[in-house]
Amino acid sequence: MHILYDITVPLELSCKENWSHHIENITKKANKSLGFVRRNLGNCPAKLKEQGYMSLVRPHLEYSSSAWDTHLSKHLKQIEMVQRRGARFVKNEFKREPVRLVGGMWDHEGRVEIYLNGAWGTICDDYWDKEDADVACRQLGYGTAITAVSSAGYGEGTGQIWLDDVQCGGSEHNVLSCANRGVGVHNCGHGEDAGVKCISPGKTT
Repeated sequence: MHILYDITVPLELSCKENWSHHIENITKKANKSLGFVRRNLGNCPAKLKEQGYMSLVRPHLEYSSSAWDTHLSKHLKQIEMVQRRGARFVKNEFKREPVRLVGGMWDHEGRVEIYLNGAWGTICDDYWDKEDADVACRQLGYGTAITAVSSAGYGEGTGQIWLDDVQCGGSEHNVLSCANRGVGVHNCGHGEDAGVKCISPGKTT
């Protein structure tokens, strides 16, 4: 069997043409690179952020060939998701994203925090479930949630607890649009901070 390995793009090619696995790996690499760029260049000028995206993220997404065509369709949404999040970052929309994830090992998981009245705060886990988590994940540019996390599973936040008794129908695009007790109204401590684990663009399940 003939195997090629490219050190610039972590991709193995073989006569078996197991392209789907390789495409999925490339998408994961692109998503991780985008997370790295966001963490390190988030407060930099737009031009520098664009350079970071174009040099570290975009090459992963552009590494393709006609041999992928028959295997690409089911991965297209994953690739487009990374591209959309990259575009939002370059256009500065991530600088003051009204929702963020904190305390997770990966970019797509963590304690949910929302930005209101000039300060970041948490959400109480009362009634926090998969439908609520889906809305938070979509707001962050992910497709949906793997699970809703309660009891400060990603650590306790500090400062404000902005929302309590959040009950989303599942179709909302913003957590603040979901039914809740009112901004800043709660009966919780930070030991009840809510979190999510979203489906990363590189995962299909």
